[in-house]
Amino acid sequence: MKKILVFLFLLVPILLHSQLYINTSYIPQQLVEDFLIGPGITVSNVTYRGQLQQFAYFSNGNSTVLGMDEGIILCTGTASNIAQNGSSFMSNSLGGLGVTELDSIVSPYTTNDGAVLEFDFIPLDTLLTFYYIFGSEEYPEFVCSSFNDVFAFLISGINPSGGMYVDKNIALVPGTDLPVAINTINPGVPGASYSASGCTSLSYSNLYINNNNSYQQPVFDGFTIPLVAEAKVIPCQTYHIKLCIADVTDHAYDSGVFLKRNSFLTNLPELNIVTPYASPDTIYEGCAPIDLVFSHPEPVPYHTNIAIGIGGTATNGVDYTYLSNIITIPADSTSVSHTIYAFADGIDEADEYLIINISGYCGLISSDTIWIKDNPFFVTLNDTTICEDDVPLTLTPTIHDGQAPYNFIWNTGDDNENLIIYPDFTSTYSVTVSDNLSCSASAEALITVNPLPDVYINPSDTSICKNEFITLTVYGSDFYVWSDGSTDSSITVSPQTTTIYSVTGTDSSGCSNSALATVNIIESPSLNITASPPKLCSGESSKLIVSGAQTYLWSTGETTSQIIVSPQITTSYTVTGSIQNCSDTKSITIEVIPNPEVNITASATHLLAGDIASLQAEGANEFLWYGDNSISCINCPTIEVSPLSSTEICVIGFNSICTDTACVFIEVDPCTLFIPNAFTPIKNSLNDVWQIFTPCPIDKGEIRIYNRWGKQIFYTTDLYSSWDGTFEGELVPPGVYSFMIRYAYAHTNSIYYTRKGTITILY
Repeated sequence: MKKILVFLFLLVPILLHSQLYINTSYIPQQLVEDFLIGPGITVSNVTYRGQLQQFAYFSNGNSTVLGMDEGIILCTGTASNIAQNGSSFMSNSLGGLGVTELDSIVSPYTTNDGAVLEFDFIPLDTLLTFYYIFGSEEYPEFVCSSFNDVFAFLISGINPSGGMYVDKNIALVPGTDLPVAINTINPGVPGASYSASGCTSLSYSNLYINNNNSYQQPVFDGFTIPLVAEAKVIPCQTYHIKLCIADVTDHAYDSGVFLKRNSFLTNLPELNIVTPYASPDTIYEGCAPIDLVFSHPEPVPYHTNIAIGIGGTATNGVDYTYLSNIITIPADSTSVSHTIYAFADGIDEADEYLIINISGYCGLISSDTIWIKDNPFFVTLNDTTICEDDVPLTLTPTIHDGQAPYNFIWNTGDDNENLIIYPDFTSTYSVTVSDNLSCSASAEALITVNPLPDVYINPSDTSICKNEFITLTVYGSDFYVWSDGSTDSSITVSPQTTTIYSVTGTDSSGCSNSALATVNIIESPSLNITASPPKLCSGESSKLIVSGAQTYLWSTGETTSQIIVSPQITTSYTVTGSIQNCSDTKSITIEVIPNPEVNITASATHLLAGDIASLQAEGANEFLWYGDNSISCINCPTIEVSPLSSTEICVIGFNSICTDTACVFIEVDPCTLFIPNAFTPIKNSLNDVWQIFTPCPIDKGEIRIYNRWGKQIFYTTDLYSSWDGTFEGELVPPGVYSFMIRYAYAHTNSIYYTRKGTITILY
């Protein structure tokens, strides 16, 4: 009959937190000696039958549902494939041989892909035990079928009950003689295609773990809980064991057995010393005890007596708690504890020791030496010399060879480790310390308190003017350091502001004290003088104002903050201002500027309306004219004027801020002269001639007319005559001609006026 393998590939998440680690790098001897054998066993002649990929070391099993953290694996497939989820499938047809020893168990069926790890061992005690788990991909489909992959642990050797073990299978369902297999430990129901009649038992589902279609490792769809294989043995005799596994009928649907690390052992007794001390083989007199823990690896249902030998230089029951030569481990227990105290005898003596030997069936199992020593625990406090102000002071005991935590009692009643004190005088302080080992010790310290030096500065409070110097001197100690870094007993200072100086004096005992001195700064006056005005003209006055002090003294003898001065020449005035004893002197110069003497020179002082007169001012640096709107330039030294009526024209002359004024009267004659500027000499009785007109009688004068080339073409002394536009009997061409008229009125016949201009002749 053949199995039909159906593979269903599903996309499932991989749970990284449940990863079984498989290591195939070890050889069989390493697996047995390093990862299988435990206490009470010696092993030899390790051999292996099968293919190399069928065994491995596994770890990290506690992160999975396996129920065993680490150990070795034997399987009917490739061991590295076991580190897959239960929803995966492991079925490796290796083509390996079967196991003859297992063929007899599954007859009439045969085995394939077998793996056998076997070795000789010598037990050192009477009961051999080890832990294992069987798992298979045959679960649960092939429960109660002939596809019943098989494994066995076959022991050979002397049977303590009589006769010999000859390949006796000790992989049994607990409390039965049934071999552990798929058809003995299973989910309690047959596979879907099989009946219960094909099973040896369906009664041990409590020993079965279902992992079918699980996302947890290992790969097997089902496996047992951790089980114990055991056999009674005779100590010191050689036994042989075969750890076997194989496929049945075919090479498919792999199975495996997990063997717990270092669980292949016998119940060999051992001694563990539980001690609070840093050194595990030491106990101190009068201090904490140690516990001697006698144990064996597995509990047994009866009392176990362990014979011990007691020796050494220490006396049992005198130097330490009495210890019996027979130690009894109660039934169903793995250990018993005995508490040992080392008694304080008050004798300063050499170290003593206790030897405890445990003997087994095959000779001495262990020998332990425990040293009993005088209590080494002691405490020190340092004597200390301090100055009166070195408080608070913290006293901390130095603990030697003790074990924390500690209890403290000071002679002050305090129970802290550190004692904070404020001593005013020399005193003694003591402390008693107890450690976690119940050891105690005491210490004391002398605290010497030295007084502080009496340091003072002379003067301690003084006042000086700004920029003055003063010397400060310190007394009362041996060495000094001023706040400015000086180490002299005196310093000379000139602070710019009120300053506090400090000095620290230290005496020969190292005690220091400080003193302060205040130098008050009186601000020196900073005078400010103003003059209003700062420049004067002769005969004027200026107000001098000073500020910045409390009292004043002028060079004039006056003592007020304001004075009036009237210097005749440029003069400097000095004032001294004072604040307390501090003074400042400032000067100011009043500049006296001479007054100018201004006069005016006129080109004419009698004009006709429209005439121009030239006026020139002298006697000053700058000028300002006023008096008539016809003034040609109000700030020039020389100007022209053409008043329409008689008027007085004045000028102010300036020398800096000083002035003088001069005036000239310009008389303007009221007569006017009308001069035509064009005519048309065409004899039409309309503007035929050119003739001047005036309301005032003219006494004398002349008229001259010129052409464009400057040739005189008309002349007359009769100012009442006219020009008809001819020259030498002919009309002149049209155009522009120039004229010059010079005349004097009859009422002012000594004054000649001149007029010039142009005439345009039109046709």
